[in-house]
Amino acid sequence: MKLEQLLNTRGLVQQAPEPNEIRARFKPNTEPVRIFYGETYDDKGNSIDSMKYYLFLSELAETLRAEGETVDPTILVADTAALRNVSARQQEYYALLGDDRANFIQKVNDTYNTGLKIVRMSEYIDSPEFIAERSEIIRLSEADPELMGAVERTVPVTKV
Repeated sequence: MKLEQLLNTRGLVQQAPEPNEIRARFKPNTEPVRIFYGETYDDKGNSIDSMKYYLFLSELAETLRAEGETVDPTILVADTAALRNVSARQQEYYALLGDDRANFIQKVNDTYNTGLKIVRMSEYIDSPEFIAERSEIIRLSEADPELMGAVERTVPVTKV
């Protein structure tokens, strides 16, 4: 499928950069471009709705590969974030739910041959690389009041 066709699929994509804007982000002879979808989870079970995101990410990766790009499609299971949103007595249960979500994504991967990499937030959030990257993002955000305002508006009132 061509990138233009994928991005213009009715009912699938509501808003996207122009295909040439996406292509302009690729630099020849560099590391693979990471395309990414991250999700938390709850105790309601694995959502069939999530599959559309997994399958779209896989299709986007295949489309870009067909154009000659090297792509690293990744699904992030935000287990650390999910644990922050529950009480201390629910921590162990929600950790198991994180395992269940990762296993669900792996089953989708195996069934539909999506080629997605599955990463858990808990596997890297304390790594030196992530901490350095987060520090740089904080520095850039604090230096730009408009950007910081946009970031602050994404935080739910209950978490302020």
